[in-house]
Amino acid sequence: MDLSLQVFEDDEFEGLKMLQNLTLSRNRLTTLGSSLQKLFNLEILRVDSNRLRTLGKEQIPANLQNLYLAGNPFHCDCQMLFFLNHLNSTDNPVVDVPVCTLQTTPLRSRLHRTVHLGVAVSAPTTPRGTSCR
Repeated sequence: MDLSLQVFEDDEFEGLKMLQNLTLSRNRLTTLGSSLQKLFNLEILRVDSNRLRTLGKEQIPANLQNLYLAGNPFHCDCQMLFFLNHLNSTDNPVVDVPVCTLQTTPLRSRLHRTVHLGVAVSAPTTPRGTSCR
């Protein structure tokens, strides 16, 4: 589905309550918002290869069985840490291992270093050295 958008409005999926499989891969999504929470029957969500930088547990439907996240420039921050810990404590399996992007040079540079989020989750601090509590 080529949306050519970056965000969803809260009522974007109104009337699609029976939807089970949603593929939003290879778009320019920067956020998912809370509109997916209303898709109670959604089992498969593909949001790989977008521009998502972080996710929150309020953005993922409770009954989701497969979640595809690879190919997004995720930031290793506290919100992402809490999100991954939430996923690890539920039956919402992430199918592919997402990678977080850490800037290792000044902001104007495009050079990045990537880290598997599984490694980032076990770290007690964020890349900037601040503690997540």
